[in-house]
Amino acid sequence: MRASARFRLKLLFLTAAVFNGCATLFSGGPQTLNVTSEPPGATYQYGIYSGKTPGTIQASRAELAHVVTFTLPGYESNTVPVETGIQGTTWWDILFAIGFAVDFASGNAYKVVNPDISATLTPVASASPAVTPSAPAQTAPSGSSADH
Repeated sequence: MRASARFRLKLLFLTAAVFNGCATLFSGGPQTLNVTSEPPGATYQYGIYSGKTPGTIQASRAELAHVVTFTLPGYESNTVPVETGIQGTTWWDILFAIGFAVDFASGNAYKVVNPDISATLTPVASASPAVTPSAPAQTAPSGSSADH
């Protein structure tokens, strides 16, 4: 390989490192999230993603949400928090400021800490039948003709 060809190859790798963030290069793209509920069959809403449990989401890292809401007829809805954080590989970008900006602008800097999201749904308390108060027993007033 000629010296100029090696130089161009090195320049290409250096340019790629500078203009692409580490998280974008090594762990970019969607994150797989597993969504379950007890009982199964609940509808979930996670940001722009929705479906029925059990389900799998291929969530864009730029669209990670902080809560999942579960609903199922006959059960109370349940909103579960989702912890997000910054991927470890993002911190290598401190060496290349442009890469740092690329990771955050693309959303590839972020991750869901625990990709297994689940909820337990509680049955709706059945409404108890209305209890009508009974009329108080009528007593004859004292001193009436019934006492004599």
